[in-house]
Amino acid sequence: MQTEEHIAAEQETGAGPDSGRFQDAMAWLAGGAPQFSTGRVIGVGGQDVQVLTESLRQVRAKRAAACLLDPEAGDVVLVFQSSQETYILSVLEKNRQASTLSFTGDVSVKSPGKAAFASREMDVSAVGGRLRFVDASLVSKSLRVRLGKAVCLAKTLETTAESVIGRVKRSFRQVFETETLRAGAVRQFIEGRFYQRSQNTTILADEKVQVDGEKIELG
Repeated sequence: MQTEEHIAAEQETGAGPDSGRFQDAMAWLAGGAPQFSTGRVIGVGGQDVQVLTESLRQVRAKRAAACLLDPEAGDVVLVFQSSQETYILSVLEKNRQASTLSFTGDVSVKSPGKAAFASREMDVSAVGGRLRFVDASLVSKSLRVRLGKAVCLAKTLETTAESVIGRVKRSFRQVFETETLRAGAVRQFIEGRFYQRSQNTTILADEKVQVDGEKIELG
């Protein structure tokens, strides 16, 4: 039996059977102590992952928020078991070379310094996207672009190339002020009719002007 001194001491320290701390400890013991173990994934269905632990117990676990790699069948994982939930904390060993990082919501990657990505190949797929740079550069040996529609808005557009080849079905261009062309030689080959209209037309040649046709009409 507890003496009056023992009861008074328990009341002072808050460790008696009626204290909240004592009741919390008993509830924790009744549910079982949390355990860490390793296991192998034997099945994945949505958010639930079936794991065979090292003690040969089959448990259903959820992927923890800190576990960024998708667990797949055959992977070795670290499992945390409590009285309420079972979580996969991390993927320790992959069953195959390919890995997938997945998140349940929006993701932001921030760094006060430089971020670098290196890979033999890279695929980026999204319904929509935006790229914003104060200054950007692209260096590539070759570039292939397939677009349904392209819109380019620029204050100044400068192109430098050894050769420019364009093949279009129809071409429309409107210049509101002045268009200037400087070329060593200009050749035009037109299968159908060649039509020009202007308010004033001036043709200047230092040496010779040649007009040849089956029929020439002036005026």
